Amino acid sequence: MDTRVQEFVERAPHATTDEARFFIEAHGNNVEAAIVAFLSERPALPSADSGDIRPQTTRSSERNIGVIQYIRSLFFQRDITSASSSREAVPFFRSYASEANRENEKFIDRLSQRREEQLPGIITSGFAHALDRAKESFKVLLVSVFSPNHGDSEAFLKSICSSDVKSSLDENFVLTIVNAQDREGYRLLENGLLPFVAFPNLVALTANRIPGKPSITRGDFKGITFLRVLTGNDLLAPRKLCDSLRKVTEEESVQLIALRAEVEERNFGEQIRREQDLAYEEALAQERERELEEREAIEREQIELEEKKKEEKRIQEENIREELRVAAEKKKRLDDVENRRKRLVDEPHEKGSAARILVRLPDGSRLIRKFPKQSKLIALFDFIEVQEAALEFSSYSLNSSYPKKEFCLCKEQEYGSFEDEGLSPDATLLLVPT
Repeated sequence: MDTRVQEFVERAPHATTDEARFFIEAHGNNVEAAIVAFLSERPALPSADSGDIRPQTTRSSERNIGVIQYIRSLFFQRDITSASSSREAVPFFRSYASEANRENEKFIDRLSQRREEQLPGIITSGFAHALDRAKESFKVLLVSVFSPNHGDSEAFLKSICSSDVKSSLDENFVLTIVNAQDREGYRLLENGLLPFVAFPNLVALTANRIPGKPSITRGDFKGITFLRVLTGNDLLAPRKLCDSLRKVTEEESVQLIALRAEVEERNFGEQIRREQDLAYEEALAQERERELEEREAIEREQIELEEKKKEEKRIQEENIREELRVAAEKKKRLDDVENRRKRLVDEPHEKGSAARILVRLPDGSRLIRKFPKQSKLIALFDFIEVQEAALEFSSYSLNSSYPKKEFCLCKEQEYGSFEDEGLSPDATLLLVPT
């Protein structure tokens, strides 16, 4: 058997040797192009113009198995992994998600650089990011697993770059393209996530929960709902592709728009409730703050009142003490006056035995009296102290101009007799308060 035929049969498991020879000869002995053509012409899902355009499961279509086997053969030729089964390959790629994203960005960049026409808006950072973007915007996600080696790939790119198709894609969909030979494409196909059956392809799906449409219930792709698969010649003619996209918009996007309105209404209601709850909490906080301020004001008033009462009590007690002190001093003064009056001696009548004393008060009034010249000077202070005019002076001194002397009340017990102090036979003294 020819080695090319053998390679064709090995990499396209459902091909016969006759089919292998036919396709290899038809494609100028190019095995890769022959395999792609063979897989593309095998029985596929109905097109978007037929009655049933819902995706079938991966395992229910031999065509799908053929595509996956072909892509797996390309993938393992790149020596990306030595795993011999999907059980080993899938975890490997899950651990290299960021690298797969970078790989996909480079792939889209290469596609864009090779083209004169501008590509439509494509999420280049991988399937997961594109799915999140579609979910957030309530749009259908279109995923194309792209084979650079397929004969219709260039026509597919020209079709999506046409103005009408590009406008429809940018306005109504979220689009991402992954390379079948890269990590992202391999992972999606190997896990059976994208149930397409031929190149080129556009798989419509959503992560938004649409009532009445089943979704994946477990695994890494839980919550994803398949809507339909677009494939075949309908993707190569811009007019037919526009019609297919319009059908998706009318039948699928309308439900997402309604779902978006429902979610927005629900979110609006929740926002209103949150705002009401926030307003209630703010009002409650203000009420609590007001009550706290009132309590603090009452407490301050009580403290001020107590302090005022304490101050009034203190002043009252001081006044009482002062009154008692004044009363005690007054009583002491009266007792002292009474004692002085009792011991005050009579004026002498014999000539030569008396000392005549004149005392001038601050108000100009005078006090005159005779004292025995041999008596102590304290008798003069006794006389002054019992006078009404002298009661206002608690402390004073008696000053003489000649001889110049000063006699202080506080030292009355220390002075000698009138004669000894030079105040005999007469003297004039000035009362000076101290």
